[in-house]
Amino acid sequence: MTFKNDVHCFKVFNIMSALVATLAFVPCADAATKEQILRDVLHKDPVVRKNAIIEGRNIKMDTLELGGICATALNDSAHTVQKEAIVTLDSLGPSAAPFLPELTKYMKNKSHEIYFRIMALKAIGNIETDSNRLLDLLLGVAESSDESENLRIQALTQIGNLGTKVKTYLLRLTAMTNAANSNLFKYKILECVARIDPANDEAINNLRDAVAGKFGRKHSIREGVSTMQYDIFSDSVMTLQDVLTKEDMAQLLIGYVSSDDAEVRATAITVIGSLGTAADQVVPEL
Repeated sequence: MTFKNDVHCFKVFNIMSALVATLAFVPCADAATKEQILRDVLHKDPVVRKNAIIEGRNIKMDTLELGGICATALNDSAHTVQKEAIVTLDSLGPSAAPFLPELTKYMKNKSHEIYFRIMALKAIGNIETDSNRLLDLLLGVAESSDESENLRIQALTQIGNLGTKVKTYLLRLTAMTNAANSNLFKYKILECVARIDPANDEAINNLRDAVAGKFGRKHSIREGVSTMQYDIFSDSVMTLQDVLTKEDMAQLLIGYVSSDDAEVRATAITVIGSLGTAADQVVPEL
């Protein structure tokens, strides 16, 4: 019995020794990788610089180190590097808060491609933990008449995502409708109001009208090399699903299952199908 126990202990010792040796080696490998990353972010080839940021994210590099690299990379001459820096800061979440000033400055810089500015605004929303500070920033963007309409729409979308806790700002939002210079922007304000205040009958009725085509069906805005597409029918249906009863949704959409527009028809059928027994009343009409 003693011999068997000794053999068992010897095997366990060998396994533990191998594990300790492996763990002891890992920090060295990480240190070497970090050194390589720090060299690569200065490389003349933008592909190497971009991959260095990706590698830093993959090895879970220290947040402050990686965040600092990304904050610097926001000023990189290559769009691909800028994009990877934004994606990485976004992935770090609230721990990237020390780098919000650099990210905010990037978002406000009109010389940057609108697609990346929108990405930066989304990232700020995922990093900023102070809802009042975030809301002030988003409202500032949405209210700025000389700002990109695409960026203003993104700000409205993020305000709507904050839900009922920002109802105290409804007056500022509704005031923007009077100065809206396009049907699309006016619609996006009303959509935002409906998401913040589901009991707002005027906003809900406007969304019903939007489904019927009051604000147009599809819109696109070209800015720089990017073209943003907006589908008012689908967006309205998605928002109304959160505020109307299933029975009301079924009644609202039944008239669109025979639409000449294949996308409208598909959306209507898909949503009605997801309503379950609540759609029984309209099934004979399908």
